Amino acid sequence: MGNECPYPHYSHIYEPPLSICWTEYMRQCSFDHDKMIENDFEQNFKNKTVEWEGIVTELKDNYAKFIMNPTEVTISNSELTLFFDPPVNKAVPPLFVLHQQTKFRGKLISLGFFKNHVLDYVPMDSLHPVDAPISYEQFLSRFGSTQQTGTAKYFFQNWKGKSVVLEGFISLFKPRKETSGYIAEARFDLNSRFSDVKQEPILLLVTAERPRLVPFLQTANFVVPYTITAVFHEREFGKHVMILLDARPTTLSAEVQANIYPPQTSQSVNTPVYSESSLSDSSLPSPSEIPPPVQVSSATPLTILPPPSITNPFASQPSFEDVSSKST
Repeated sequence: MGNECPYPHYSHIYEPPLSICWTEYMRQCSFDHDKMIENDFEQNFKNKTVEWEGIVTELKDNYAKFIMNPTEVTISNSELTLFFDPPVNKAVPPLFVLHQQTKFRGKLISLGFFKNHVLDYVPMDSLHPVDAPISYEQFLSRFGSTQQTGTAKYFFQNWKGKSVVLEGFISLFKPRKETSGYIAEARFDLNSRFSDVKQEPILLLVTAERPRLVPFLQTANFVVPYTITAVFHEREFGKHVMILLDARPTTLSAEVQANIYPPQTSQSVNTPVYSESSLSDSSLPSPSEIPPPVQVSSATPLTILPPPSITNPFASQPSFEDVSSKST
């Protein structure tokens, strides 16, 4: 019914990001983009009442299917299904007539991920007011099939080649053959400042033009945060690929440094501390108060403590090779 439809075809506008930052990048290019759209619908629109208009393309006792204005229809003859109780359409004249343009109210039930959006019919009266004043065109801009599958277009239009500054942790350094165009790679994990954004694998690549970055990555401490400047390069195989431009240790406060490098002590020893003002004859212990030295026999075994170990926080995380394949 594509050429017969009187409604214009919906043309999606790929909006620019609000700013060049990781939060905006994930909003437009996350590998879980479809889940983010579904969560938006569930939290803000599900069970809300809308008033729209469309043409009935299929009519049964308990539902009507519509082509909407504007339409996303390409190969099917409907994009929205409105369910109702059979008595609803027994009125004279009937509310819904095949091939007739009809205005209706409905409660949003589910999104059509590559299928029809689903609504439940509600009467057009004061007892069932519209509580989601959104046009169908606005609905498509937020939940339509073009928006659901638009991450690749968003990436190439808004992000590829743009640079961004990030903070996080470098690990899993690996050299590459120069024939690949890159001489090294490493994993990058965002620090807790980005805890409100879902963590997705980031792969850093080093080009032959920046060999100075290789020893830096090779010796990077995986528990120390680094500030990097990198360029968005690709989205492939479930990871975000970025070309590294610069990297340096993040300036840390004394409190943070103490948490990363805690003082290492084998035992707690009660050692008396004297200030210069307290070193008077009356304050010094008498010879009778000084305990005798501890006698250590050559037969007494010495206990040697092992050096403190640092647990790799990334040991339990999957490597890039383990990430399931999911291309753009």
